[in-house]
Amino acid sequence: VSLAAQVGRAKTSGDSFEWIHVEPHVSLTGVQAGERHAISPGGEIYLLLYLLRKVSRENLAGDRHIAGMVASFPDLTPRGYAEKTGLDVHVLETIAKKILAARRPLAIAGGVSTMQRSGLDVAVLTGLLQWATEMTGTRVVFDKPGDYAYVGSLRDLEPLADRLENKKIGVFFLCEVNLLAVGGVPLEPRAREKWASGMSNAELTVGFGDFMNDTLDACDLVLPLSHALESWGDSAPREDVLSVIQPAVEPVHDTRAVGEILLRLAREYQGAATSLTYQAYLVGRLRSRHGAVAVERLLEQGFVIRPTVDHAVMLNREELGPYLRGIKFTDSGVKPVLVIAPSLRGFDGRGGAIRLLDEIPDPLTTISYGGWVSVAKADADGKGLKNGDEVVLTADNVSMTLPVMIQTGLPRGVMMAQWARNNMPPLRVDPSSRELNTVYYAVSIEKTGNTVALPILAGSTVTEGRVMVPQPGHEDEHGRHEGGHPTFYPAHEHKDYRWGMVVDLDLCIGCSACTAACYVENNIPVVGPDRHREGREMSWIRIEPFYNDDGTVDFLPMMCQHCENAPCEAVCPVYATYHNPEGLNAQVYNRCVGTRYCSNNCPYKVRRFNWFDHERPSDANATRNPEVSVRSRGVMEKCTFCGQRIRSARDAAKDEKRMIKDGEVVPACAQTCPTRAITFGNLMDENSVVSKLAHSDRAFQALGHVGTDPGVFYLKNRRGGHHMRNGHGPNGGHEKDNG
Repeated sequence: VSLAAQVGRAKTSGDSFEWIHVEPHVSLTGVQAGERHAISPGGEIYLLLYLLRKVSRENLAGDRHIAGMVASFPDLTPRGYAEKTGLDVHVLETIAKKILAARRPLAIAGGVSTMQRSGLDVAVLTGLLQWATEMTGTRVVFDKPGDYAYVGSLRDLEPLADRLENKKIGVFFLCEVNLLAVGGVPLEPRAREKWASGMSNAELTVGFGDFMNDTLDACDLVLPLSHALESWGDSAPREDVLSVIQPAVEPVHDTRAVGEILLRLAREYQGAATSLTYQAYLVGRLRSRHGAVAVERLLEQGFVIRPTVDHAVMLNREELGPYLRGIKFTDSGVKPVLVIAPSLRGFDGRGGAIRLLDEIPDPLTTISYGGWVSVAKADADGKGLKNGDEVVLTADNVSMTLPVMIQTGLPRGVMMAQWARNNMPPLRVDPSSRELNTVYYAVSIEKTGNTVALPILAGSTVTEGRVMVPQPGHEDEHGRHEGGHPTFYPAHEHKDYRWGMVVDLDLCIGCSACTAACYVENNIPVVGPDRHREGREMSWIRIEPFYNDDGTVDFLPMMCQHCENAPCEAVCPVYATYHNPEGLNAQVYNRCVGTRYCSNNCPYKVRRFNWFDHERPSDANATRNPEVSVRSRGVMEKCTFCGQRIRSARDAAKDEKRMIKDGEVVPACAQTCPTRAITFGNLMDENSVVSKLAHSDRAFQALGHVGTDPGVFYLKNRRGGHHMRNGHGPNGGHEKDNG
């Protein structure tokens, strides 16, 4: 189960759930928290030291050994901790009090905070805090750990690099790894050029992969791999879980699975005459290990849960003591600081071959294609920077050239770049821990004089006076307005169905999974960066980030609102857009003549005009949904609430002589949402989930005051009074004194 789904369940469980997030930059995860604080990069270790000292008096009284270690750490005054962390004294006190008062506290460290020069120390001190507050064994468990028996690390690359350099490798196999990625792992300690030179020292370099990349281009021989849907395999994601991968389709191209290639190579090498297939080999190996009965059940249900031995969790005091004594509590690095963060769309660039990922905007900035460096508004004003200005960033003898994007919520003195295809900032490996270091200090920033046209898809990330998402204290101004305004639109009669949707903004995390699902389900074309810069994107649903005056962010999924009083319908000269009997704002593509009057009259700007016949790559034709037409140029298109799925459910209900059941129709966006923020159903059914949610006290309609009476309802964010602090106001910078 994904972390997003777990957070969604925690928010709706009815239990008291309070989330405090501390980070040096601004992230999609951080803006979801009830409270979010900006810590000075490198100050995490002092925050943990402060918390350990606070809890040690109560929680470590019976463990004098550990309490003594904590007491031996540097002891600062409250103001000293505030200066080291960049957090207000009262914020530090509040966090400590809430951890001690919580029934089930949980502290988690990760991401950028553990991928810097003190990252390993941060992880160890967090583990000690978990032990001291009895999180270990309850919220932090080790009885079902991941199976890391065959997982390597960056340290394993060192002997490999040495053997390549010394010409001790004859045939070099690389399977789905990109050693020569631009800026990718491992750029250090072996530079990209050294890896390329080492690979050339091998007599034969063979690459396995399903997408071409820099490394495969440099290989002597490339063996294309079958997709997971085309091949057999097995996996053990956890120690107690064994799963088998079975093909769903025949290979589309002349490809093989990794296991099949290696099996055939082994047969050739050994001169064996057997024609055993990889499927037979895999099933036979599983039977020999787990028994025939277990394997039959494994093949039938796809996985089995294996019994495991309980792991007794102990604190290794013998090794912990010397490690803690070796921690160096140093000052935070010199600002400006550059934080390199994973990308939501491509993580570390590994998804760069999937064009759709570039098409989907970054939810915090709404930039789609290319790379950029995010800069706080206060810093941008100080250096005279504006969006699109190209700058050169230099630190530690490494430089990169990127355009600027002014990012609301970013603290002063901190810049942020993301890993992305073809413009990945360089990563470093810490010489002591051999772990990735993604934070640069004392970064210089200089303008080049050039300007880059960034594909920013949002017209604005502030409401410009329009109330898109009602805030606390304004519920009565712009809430639900079902038919509450005088209108010249004729009333619509709906006999059995009035389809509608509810989006819970408290559960929406802005992940854009709904956007990707809509692309795939409805054959939406990928149009590229040039069209995006022209404002001619084709997505049917977008995630709009709205930054509020208190620094919080509301993500508003915006699709066709299927208005009861639809402004688009009244202006179409050929009746291509009309109101159907089930409340859908329908579109007849072969009737549309492309006047675009409907788009001009839509207050939500959710209708897309096809300026071109967008050609799909030939290898992408197999991904086309046959239940949805491919639109031609010159017509308007938009969200249909996945009308093809409604039609399928209607046909099934008709055959069984019944009404469509609640929950029987699930649009692609709702099906894909990891937090279940989107609910769809019949608004005329008083017992339907969507109808009950639409009548919630939290429900409102976007721009409901204009009288369109949308079929999409939103539920206000429960976050309400929580404010972002310490540099997370609308202008960035530290508005409060640390005292």
